Amino acid sequence: MPTGWDQSEGPTLDSPALGAIAMAVAVLSALCAPTYLFSPFAYLGAAVAIPLGVLARGVPRSHALGTGAVAVAGLACVLAAVTLVSVGG
Repeated sequence: MPTGWDQSEGPTLDSPALGAIAMAVAVLSALCAPTYLFSPFAYLGAAVAIPLGVLARGVPRSHALGTGAVAVAGLACVLAAVTLVSVGG
């Protein structure tokens, strides 16, 4: 029985909110990175922000935010590693 809906195409992902969410998580991760106590949370936040950022790069309206989120999350990982090594953890 036809429903009038073409089910051969999947739903498209076209939301700028995906890039904004990725950037927000990446910034929170970067804020946690320079503190010894919260630096492990920087890795957790980056583990969420990087895949979201990569997905957002595929969306034309949030490409720039996705790229920025991946960069900020990578910087947060480096900063957390430097923090942990410099304190001796």
